[in-house]
Amino acid sequence: MQGRGQGFESPCLHPVKIKNLKITAAIFIYFVFLCFLIPTIYPTSTNPDRGIFESVSFRLLAQDRLYEDVWDNKDPIFYYLNALTLKISPVADLFLEIGFFFLLSLIIFQINRNYTKSKTKNFLVSFIISPLILIQINYFPGYTHLPGEVLFLGIILFILKGQENFAGILLGILLFTKITLFPIALLMLIFLGFKKIIKVKIIIKFFTLTSAIIVLAMIFRQEFIPYTNSLYLNYFYALNTPSRFETFFSLFNIKIDVISILTLVFIIYLNFTKFKVTNRKELLIMNSLTMATLFVAFFASKHPHHLQILTPTILIATLLFFHLIQNNKKIFRFLVTIILIYLVSISSLYRVKDNWNNLKLFYKIDREKSFGELALLDIASTGTYARLGQNDDNAHAKGLQNWKLACTRFHQYPFEDVVIFKQTLDCIDEAEYLIISPQFKEYSQTPVWNEFVKLAMIEVGQKFNCKTLLNNQVCQNTRWGNNEQ
Repeated sequence: MQGRGQGFESPCLHPVKIKNLKITAAIFIYFVFLCFLIPTIYPTSTNPDRGIFESVSFRLLAQDRLYEDVWDNKDPIFYYLNALTLKISPVADLFLEIGFFFLLSLIIFQINRNYTKSKTKNFLVSFIISPLILIQINYFPGYTHLPGEVLFLGIILFILKGQENFAGILLGILLFTKITLFPIALLMLIFLGFKKIIKVKIIIKFFTLTSAIIVLAMIFRQEFIPYTNSLYLNYFYALNTPSRFETFFSLFNIKIDVISILTLVFIIYLNFTKFKVTNRKELLIMNSLTMATLFVAFFASKHPHHLQILTPTILIATLLFFHLIQNNKKIFRFLVTIILIYLVSISSLYRVKDNWNNLKLFYKIDREKSFGELALLDIASTGTYARLGQNDDNAHAKGLQNWKLACTRFHQYPFEDVVIFKQTLDCIDEAEYLIISPQFKEYSQTPVWNEFVKLAMIEVGQKFNCKTLLNNQVCQNTRWGNNEQ
């Protein structure tokens, strides 16, 4: 007969069951966290620019060619992904956004495995703290930066793993997904190449191959040449900033100030510790990433959401910070608690009821008929139309797959060139119907734009009959018929 404790092993303490229990707990915690996060990351078309993104994506689903038949200055892979998502459902883009957040956390988790032995600590930093930091840096749901940040962090992961082939592939995809992050990655890789940290030839080989495949696909779709013209316009748009210093520093707020200053102080600190010797590769990546990010951010940032390119630098610095304090359990727990309280408080995630009420409202709006459907489908099932307005567009193109866009640009801005305004004036007469948004009006200190608005409204008065619908004007070209005023 065996004595108590001899030959007996409690099933509750079995290593496999403990591991499964931890995995289940992690999934549950992440699910609860997502429930708090979802109202903040829901990409509603009521957000500035997001409605434009959705309209362009719906035009792609109507078989329009990007940049040739329908134009916006964002990158092609971003639009292809959005179009595929919206083909499933008008609200399926939420799941795409959640997927990007999960991929970003998973990549950070994989990077951090080299520095953190504890999977629990790694999970906490990667899947909870990192997304909370990300949404503080002028994050806008459904914008173009998040997929670029996922690709960028993926490049860093493969560099650390010594898998330059995959880093090259992701670099090629990044070029056509979020081009403002590409020069940061390029500058970082050039620096690491000089330091003999990476195999440059392999990266160049796979980057060239990936880029060539994407370019050939765009040539096949007759989108590549108009895309290069769009890049040309983007370049001059970025340069056209009266006061670079004033513009750059005006984009910051107290949240980004705190996070950015702490990040810079920590990076400087790393360069004066033994970390410089024990983790030379990581420190070189951190330093090159920081310098490249600050350089590009200074010259390419014009609006608050442009500062999202700071995110990869801040997240990598966060990983290294927790790596340094992980062995002191008391300090680790204390700082994690303080950081979590701070991040949750400034992100307003604790306002659960208000956040979910807003989510229900946005979901309801996105499920309703678009303005284009309300304005045009009650008139005819098909036809040609154009739009005069700015980024006050709540995805008007949803439901208009059988309609043809007469003008490549359905949104215009005061900073654009007079040539673009002339092209728009020339093409609106080809439209059977015209939508005019409330933002299509004159502004102070925009003489070229104001002249464009005057000429456009003169043409509308001469050739169109208009009526007001939900603060917009819906006009019918008199060449095709007459509407009552």
